[in-house]
Parts: sequence; structure tokens; C-alpha cells
Amino acid sequence: MGKMYYLGLDIGTNSVGYAVTDPSYHLLKFKGEPMWGAHVFAAGNQSAERRSFRTSRRRLDRRQQRVKLVQEIFAPVISPIDPRFFIRLHESALWRDDVAETDKHIFFNDPTYTDKEYYSDYPTIHHLIVDLMESSEKHDPRLVYLAVAWLVAHRGHFLNEVDKDKIGDVLSFDAFYPEFLAFLSDNGVSPWVCESKALQATLLSRNSVNDKYKALKSLIFGSQKPEDNFDANISEDGLIQLLAGKKVKVNKLFPQESNDASFTLNDKEDAIEEILGTLTPDECEWIAHIRRLFDWAIMKHALKDGRTISESKVKLYEQHHHDLTQLKYFVKTYLAKEYDDIFRNVDSETTKNYVAYSYHVKEVKGTLPKNKATQEEFCKYVLGKVKNIECSEADKVDFDEMIQRLTDNSFMPKQVSGENRVIPYQLYYYELKTILNKAASYLPFLTQCGKDAISN
Repeated sequence: MGKMYYLGLDIGTNSVGYAVTDPSYHLLKFKGEPMWGAHVFAAGNQSAERRSFRTSRRRLDRRQQRVKLVQEIFAPVISPIDPRFFIRLHESALWRDDVAETDKHIFFNDPTYTDKEYYSDYPTIHHLIVDLMESSEKHDPRLVYLAVAWLVAHRGHFLNEVDKDKIGDVLSFDAFYPEFLAFLSDNGVSPWVCESKALQATLLSRNSVNDKYKALKSLIFGSQKPEDNFDANISEDGLIQLLAGKKVKVNKLFPQESNDASFTLNDKEDAIEEILGTLTPDECEWIAHIRRLFDWAIMKHALKDGRTISESKVKLYEQHHHDLTQLKYFVKTYLAKEYDDIFRNVDSETTKNYVAYSYHVKEVKGTLPKNKATQEEFCKYVLGKVKNIECSEADKVDFDEMIQRLTDNSFMPKQVSGENRVIPYQLYYYELKTILNKAASYLPFLTQCGKDAISN
């Protein structure tokens, strides 16, 4: 019987390592050279980018299908008063030279009411939704359609299983936090010893990611050091980093994993789904629980002090306008030479001024950057410009208020942001139901063919 040899392999995504030993695990040699080494090759391509495009396309197709169904419901009422209304909406992406000469406007093309008057009445779709929710007066059915179509298209996520008629439970932290603590206990992880209100306040703070991580770590673990729980395959420190919004490697969060890909809970949905696709069901459940805490804080920021999402969005619009007016005043008064740098110039991709942040400017000197600046980047840029202003006593209160909001990254908020992804469908359902109930008094067809839409 011949001698026995052992062949050991270490197979990775882009390499294969090997070693040959005897039964005592001594490395053997061949022609004087040790028999070990590695073969490196190109990593496999999973077509993640193409898959992302396909997912986005399917999502857009489903959205367009929902809007078409709403058009079918409203068409018998709208077509008699404006036969080209839906045609104009369909052709809205075309140059005005490529559409009928009579269609000078997109939404409203009446002799006495055009898009100019519409945008004067409703600067954003949320202004229209709020008006339809609060007013009992009769409105043009085209206005009702625009609001309903938008809510049906942007319907929110379906991850929250709370009853759609119990809005209070959707917004309540204590409605799901005990469940999270029970999950920790069931998996052999020590429950977080901290008051619910203290944890909520820390999650809602506008501190930087690093400061929030330190605050959460101190609040939850005190002087103790978070450890890796190998039985539960979870890193307690990794959980805190993820909850604070930090970027975490999969193999640091789950010690038994070899995947070194990094992600944050602020990543786009497709990117997070890509990570979840590589994890076990138990690991996905960990992320789902911690993400629920994280998303709750973002949702509360999105709501502000408003009773509904649209009411909060209107307040954001008004706050942005107020902040912009305030910033322009201080720049023109104390930093006149910096005006173009802050509001017009674009020197490179690293520019984080108002142009890069909003894209809403008429005069741009340069090429718009490919990626928009985040609110945090914009606030940091502006703060660096204005923090050393020595303003007059009369401007002191407004200046200090602006500096404070720049410091906590709440200055000049936008209606469209990463916060929108965490809004559950229950909040949009409430707005849709309210609008339909109000409009049913002067649009009888809603009660005849839309009972399911109103009550379900």
C-alpha cells in the first residue's frame, strides 16, 4: 500500500490556495520545492449592475400600471371637460415643439387657469394633497386625480404589519421595541439596559455618525465593552455601528461570515437587498430588527411636527425657503464676494455648494456635478464659509439660529431625500382615504366604483 498524502484547498472567489502534507501535517516537497501555492484568477461577475437596472425597471413598470388604473377610473369625469388632459401628461417629457401647438402647458391648459396659476396655488404636490385633505370645498376633478395618482404611485413600503387604520402604532417606538428586546434575549444576547425614552432621544439626535455611535455605545453598554457573541453569530459592537449609520463589514457584524462587503442602513434598497441575498435567514432577521429601530428615527425626522407626511413636506418646503432667504441675506450683507462661490460656481465634483446640493438654480457657472451633495456635506461647506462672520447685534439672534442648524445638519432641508424610503404605506393610505372621503361628496363616481379603494 502506497504512502498517504493530504491535499488541502482554500477556495475563494478569485483564488484557490493549496498545500500537500503527510498524515502528520508536515509540508511535503517536490524536487526540493515546498508543495504549496495559490492560483489567482478573475472574480466571477454576478451582473449585479444589470440586475439593479432590471429591478428598477420592474418597479417603474408596476408604478405606471397603478397610475393607468387610476386614469381609467377618472377618465369618464375628466375627459368631457379636458379631452387632452391625459394626452398632455403622457407627452410631458417631450419638447414643447414636438407636441400639439395648443398644448402650451402640461397640467392645465384652460383659458383662465394654466400651469402658472396651478403652481402658484400649489408649489408642490404635497401642498395640493394637504388642501384636498383639509378643505370640504368642491375641487376640479383633475386636481383630485393628480393627488390620488401621486399617492398610488408613491405608496410607501409594506414592511410594517401594523393595522393600516392605527396610525399611532406606526409611529410608536414602544410598539415594537419590546419585541426587539425579546429577540435579543431569545438569541442569548444581553438585553440593552437603557430607558426607551433615552434611546429614542439618542436615535433622533442630529449628531454626526461617529458622535451618535459613541452616544449609543455609552448609553447601551456603559463602561462595559461590547463583545462578539459567537453562539448567536453577532457582534454587539457591529449592531451599534449599524444603528448609528456607520458602514459595517458583513464579516465584522457576523463573525462566522467570510464576506467582507461593507454596507450601511442608509444605502439604497437595491444595495441592501444585494447584501441580504448573501446572508442566512437568521442573519437577515438581525438586520431586519436593527433596521426597524434605524428607520423609525428617519421616519420621525421625515414627519417633523406634522400630523401627516404631506403636511410635514409642506413645512420642509417652507423651512427651505426661509433658510435660503436667510443665507442669501447674510452672504450678501457680510460675504458679498463669496456669493457666486456659494450659489453659482461649480469648479469640480468636490464642490458642495448650493448648486451641487439643490440643482435648482437658473445661473450655473460650470458643469453640474454628477452626484448631488448631501445635506450634511452642504451644511459643512456653508458652515465653513459663514462661521467667522462678525454680524451686527440686530442680526445676532438669526445668525446664531442659522449656525446651530448648520451644526446639527438640519439647515435647508429638501422634500425629496433618503428619508422617503422608510415611509410605510399606512401613512399614505391615511392621506388617500381622507382625500377620497372628502371628494366623494362632489364626485359621486368615487362611491359607486371606489368603495374598495376607500374602505380597504
